[in-house]
Amino acid sequence: MDPVLAELISEGVKILGPALIAGCAAYFAASLQFKATLAQIREANEFTARQHLFDYYKHKQKQLSESYNELSNTLGQVLGVNAAARKDEGDESIQNMVSGFDSIAQLHLDAAPFEISLTLRDMRSKKLEGIEEFERLASRRQSLEGLHLGEDFESKKATVLSLLELYGWLKRCNQLLLEKEMDLLFSKYDVGRA
Repeated sequence: MDPVLAELISEGVKILGPALIAGCAAYFAASLQFKATLAQIREANEFTARQHLFDYYKHKQKQLSESYNELSNTLGQVLGVNAAARKDEGDESIQNMVSGFDSIAQLHLDAAPFEISLTLRDMRSKKLEGIEEFERLASRRQSLEGLHLGEDFESKKATVLSLLELYGWLKRCNQLLLEKEMDLLFSKYDVGRA
């Protein structure tokens, strides 16, 4: 080997060696920083997504509570008007009121299977199908199929009371969903409920 070439190679290694090592170190440092930043972004996005789910269940719980209260008041009026109509069969205005209140009760009765299906689906997605509330809500869906708003007072009363019980169960199941989502939201932070 030519001594000039050997010295040139030696000088090249002296110059390029530290630069190559610095370049590799910079690459690995940037790679680690990128992975750390990506992990932070994923964690922030997961937290935000869970927070949105939590807010959804909280809003749903508020809606169910308001609906339950409205349903309770309205169906109480349905029963009251129907009781009055039994005593005064000939008054057309009372019969019109009965018809209007019956329509409201029928609206809630028609919406109930959909509400049950949504809640059961959400409970399955949160792995809550093994609890008593899930089983009872599922059985309420089956018993709801034979439920209808009859013409006589006793039939209407039984249907109204069944609807009130059902919407109470929906509220309870949604509360469980809300609690489960809250546990998932804060599980990484070792904040448990006492």
